[in-house]
Amino acid sequence: MNNLYFTEEHQLFRESLQEFLKKEVMPHIEKWEETGVIERFIWEKFGEMGYLGIVYPEEYGGLDLDIFYTVILLEELQKINSGGFAAAIWAHMYLAMTHLNKEANHDLKERYLGPS
Repeated sequence: MNNLYFTEEHQLFRESLQEFLKKEVMPHIEKWEETGVIERFIWEKFGEMGYLGIVYPEEYGGLDLDIFYTVILLEELQKINSGGFAAAIWAHMYLAMTHLNKEANHDLKERYLGPS
């Protein structure tokens, strides 16, 4: 891949995420937009795939990846045409979890950051 910022690993991550969104998210978007409720199972699947912890330390269950993985995640979330879903994922990852990661003590990080 001839790109100044993205590596082959980034591209593989993008492709995996695209497939995940197509299979696990897209079939439900219309319902979630209509009801204003994102079902719990998708949060669990995002967690299982490691998407919710891409920038957080491995010590607390994260993947500790570089910022370009976040860029890819946010780009791909916008492509599914659901501002509500994208905003919910973003808010969980970068509003709530960022504060836990930066300010919480070890016990709180283990208790809340890892499961998030």
